[in-house]
Amino acid sequence: MLAQRIRLFTIMTTSNEGNMRVLFERKLLNFWIAVLPFSWIHRWTSHKLSRPGNFEKIATLVMDGIKFGEGPRIHQNHLYLSAMHENCVYKIDIETNKTVKRIDFKDKVSGLGWLPNGKMLVVVMTQRKILCYDESTEECEEYADISKVTQYRANDMVVDEVGNAYVGNFGFDISSPFQSSCTTTLVRVDTNRQVHVESTGMFFPNGCVITPDGKTLLVNETMAGNITAFDRNVETGGLSNRRIWAAVGAPVDGCCLDAEGCIWAAVPQVGAFKTSGCVARVNPQGEIVETLGFDHNGLQGCAIACNLATLSNGQHVLYVLEADTIDEHLIEAKYRLKNARVKVISVEVGPARRPDNPHYNAGYC
Repeated sequence: MLAQRIRLFTIMTTSNEGNMRVLFERKLLNFWIAVLPFSWIHRWTSHKLSRPGNFEKIATLVMDGIKFGEGPRIHQNHLYLSAMHENCVYKIDIETNKTVKRIDFKDKVSGLGWLPNGKMLVVVMTQRKILCYDESTEECEEYADISKVTQYRANDMVVDEVGNAYVGNFGFDISSPFQSSCTTTLVRVDTNRQVHVESTGMFFPNGCVITPDGKTLLVNETMAGNITAFDRNVETGGLSNRRIWAAVGAPVDGCCLDAEGCIWAAVPQVGAFKTSGCVARVNPQGEIVETLGFDHNGLQGCAIACNLATLSNGQHVLYVLEADTIDEHLIEAKYRLKNARVKVISVEVGPARRPDNPHYNAGYC
């Protein structure tokens, strides 16, 4: 098997006990992020990560004109996604690929999840709060305030079957990275809406999934280039035994879990300069076994997030949210409402599922 690891951005390692240790000072890390890659690195990475046969798969367009899409979730045969810079959530029918609803909020939005009672939790980013939205009545209320234990912006989220919500945050001002700290916290909001700091010293905890048995939480640390694992107490929701599940070595954003235990991780771009990204399928041994993108497969932009679904005809598909840029200044000033889109591509393996819980799909409830 062709070795397929991206080794461009690794900044952390483990001790003998498996605890992650920061190897570089903040400014060195920011410099590392700023200077890589050069064009030859992008060409090398594209070549190393391309597997034979991948070029035959071509993504098709589902939705265009989004102002930076994030947090795709499959819920009751619909794809929900946050349009971060439009302050809204879109609801799309996965059988017809038609947009059926737009839900507006008063802040930038990101992570989505559902409580056992069917109400949707929504992360509002700059306020660093979680809102609870009832789609049937269109009523919305504040669910939890995590502003005291997070930095800059709240971000992605996963919600377990009983209502524990795990939320990441940026940890630094992305418009001024040289003036900001890069490390931050992973937060849990329990079923009583109490806020707990589950882990500190994380490098931009982002896309996250819970395994079908509920015993493991996987979270992408974007600026570390790692997929990090935690043991999870199924009864309390508490986390322990932090460790690297896979050292991807390039920035990893949103993710989803397939039925073979592999993670599809979105790689926006390899470094700070404009390149196309990919979605990389990583197996439980930490090996990248498939990639889609890098200007192939009909995927030309930065891959921001992804999620799996199985259609009524039995076809397994991967939804990919891509954007022309991750630069917020360009998004706000230049690209306006046309910087991002949703695409869908066929895959061989469907989403991780639980026979006892129809709402569990690809690691999200």
